[in-house]
Amino acid sequence: MHKFTILLIMVFGFHFGAIAQTATQTPQEKIGKAVKKSYKSARKQMNRATHMMGEALGLEPKTTDPEPDDVKLKGYYYMPIYDVNLYHGTDQKEFTEPCLQQFREKYPTLEILSCVIPQTGWVQEDVTQNGRVIGYGQYLLCFILARDGQDGYVNARFAFRKYKEVGGDFEPIETIWPKWERTDVIPVRIYNKLVKL
Repeated sequence: MHKFTILLIMVFGFHFGAIAQTATQTPQEKIGKAVKKSYKSARKQMNRATHMMGEALGLEPKTTDPEPDDVKLKGYYYMPIYDVNLYHGTDQKEFTEPCLQQFREKYPTLEILSCVIPQTGWVQEDVTQNGRVIGYGQYLLCFILARDGQDGYVNARFAFRKYKEVGGDFEPIETIWPKWERTDVIPVRIYNKLVKL
């Protein structure tokens, strides 16, 4: 009986010791953690809203987050080099010509090496709001690669985007037809590595 009592005291001692060790936060610490979590959540939502507003207004998004296809070389992210055209629709020039025109206006002295659409067709995405599908979007990307003398290269990405509400027809988003989405200036040493990937 004496051994049983000692064993019982030890079990309760370990149990209450574990409880005492887990309940070390004061109410102020719990409130502090809740405020910190709420602040982080609000900051993420604000960043997301700012990014969406920038896109809606046609401004360049100020994000340093890499995109899924980006390649990191020497500490910087670069778009892949696309030089094979996969789109063979009869309307191909309707997409490449406006991109070339915008590019030539901005960089008239650069030597254009390629202007390609590295997709076989439009890529479709669901447009959601509060977790529910409210419409559909489609996009087609065009890439222009140009040489800047002996110093480097310029890789530019343009996007054509269409939208349709459920039950409607796809309509181009006129304010961004095409939208110049991104430009990478690539030093020669980086370009030589990128083309090998």
